[in-house]
Amino acid sequence: MRFYGSHEHTVDTKGRVSLPAKFREIFPADSTLVLVKGLNDMLWIFDADQYEDWVASLQEKNEDGSVAARRVDKLIQFLNASSDTVKIDGAGRIMLPQKLRDAVGLDRDVTILGNGDHVEVWPRQKFDEEIDLGMSLSSFLE
Repeated sequence: MRFYGSHEHTVDTKGRVSLPAKFREIFPADSTLVLVKGLNDMLWIFDADQYEDWVASLQEKNEDGSVAARRVDKLIQFLNASSDTVKIDGAGRIMLPQKLRDAVGLDRDVTILGNGDHVEVWPRQKFDEEIDLGMSLSSFLE
């Protein structure tokens, strides 16, 4: 499951946003999605099975009792505490819970970004400030 591209969308007055059609095609039919507060004030969206696999891989690193393992435990607690599950409705929309919208500053205008194994939902202005799609590839290699 790989997601690519960016798409501008609008959150409706009920807190719902349409997922891009090509992303809906990738998520398994009738799948549960997990929304997680990500880095840089955006939301991550994972298929629930994929999210569980990711958390399990983090937990495997958490078995030795070290300081690093305790940090991983705190990370897992944070991820689970700042997450919620949703379903894609018949119109291809998902509900963005108010607490998560508030946590990352999402309002009406959003950019939905495919980032490999997950999808990200950014406040459009924040995305435009952080990610300049007009940059050349060579500017990342300098």
